[in-house]
Amino acid sequence: MSFGKTKYTLQFYTYPDRVNQIVFDWLQQSLFRQDYSGDNTWSGSSFDPTKGNRGFQYGISGNTLTIFAWITGPDNKIYTIDDSGIDNAVREEYKNLINGLFDKINEANAAYQQQLPNTYQQQNANTAQYYPLQYVPGIEDGKDKQKEKLCIIGFALSIAGLLLSFCGAYASIVFGCLDIYFAVQGWNTKKRGFAIATVVLTALSFLVMLFQVCLLILANMA
Repeated sequence: MSFGKTKYTLQFYTYPDRVNQIVFDWLQQSLFRQDYSGDNTWSGSSFDPTKGNRGFQYGISGNTLTIFAWITGPDNKIYTIDDSGIDNAVREEYKNLINGLFDKINEANAAYQQQLPNTYQQQNANTAQYYPLQYVPGIEDGKDKQKEKLCIIGFALSIAGLLLSFCGAYASIVFGCLDIYFAVQGWNTKKRGFAIATVVLTALSFLVMLFQVCLLILANMA
């Protein structure tokens, strides 16, 4: 089983707004529905929804289009679109749809190249600088999602640990150790900000406890 998402990194050489419009139109024509979670994620049903539903996410940075495609199986788990555990007809249907999107972007690349001055076209006639479109499939490891969840848990625990430290609860030491572990898990994921916040809050907890210990020692010496 291949859990996670299939990643496509595509270089294009037409206008980014044009590529964005091509992807948007393709999503609508392919009957995808937008998920308003803020991360430009879309979902759509296959011709047999009982065997899996399609997932799609994309982003454009400069002249690079990054796509994540996956299939949510009947068990509600996320699989790559090449996973053998998914019904073959569902996989092939989705792969054909994505290939159709690549073809549309290739056409836009070709149209853009034809608009260039003739001398510029001749200089680049033997290169693949503009076209055809090249894409490299890969896999986004599903483990990253698990690490992100642990990072969020660590952030919540770090807040609890800081509050406990003001109450003089030494149990916050245990929280602190767990916080550091969870922060490390999420350090190289999209939740890096939460990981940094967890480390800061944990450090504050230890400083508060250290201050309280110093006060206790001074009180016993008096």
